[in-house]
Amino acid sequence: MTEFKRIIQLRNNGKTQREIGIELGLSERTVRNYLKTGSIPSYTRTVSTRPDPLSEVHLQIAHEMLQGACDTIQLCDYNAVHFSTASHGHEPF
Repeated sequence: MTEFKRIIQLRNNGKTQREIGIELGLSERTVRNYLKTGSIPSYTRTVSTRPDPLSEVHLQIAHEMLQGACDTIQLCDYNAVHFSTASHGHEPF
């Protein structure tokens, strides 16, 4: 059951706004506002009007992480070619 339906149900059962708030963990004022407007307010986030001050830092970190991943792959490829067990006369596991 939605929170608003529960508020209406409790109100119809004779509970006060304070009692409803205590039972549902809401302030009395919140319960009053929900009952006055007839619904729980919905919020939509607007697009930020200012640029992200850390966007360049985030791009640099992502670039460094990708470069590190590429370096690791190249090192693994190098090790596979130059240090394989077959090149040393050992049998693979």
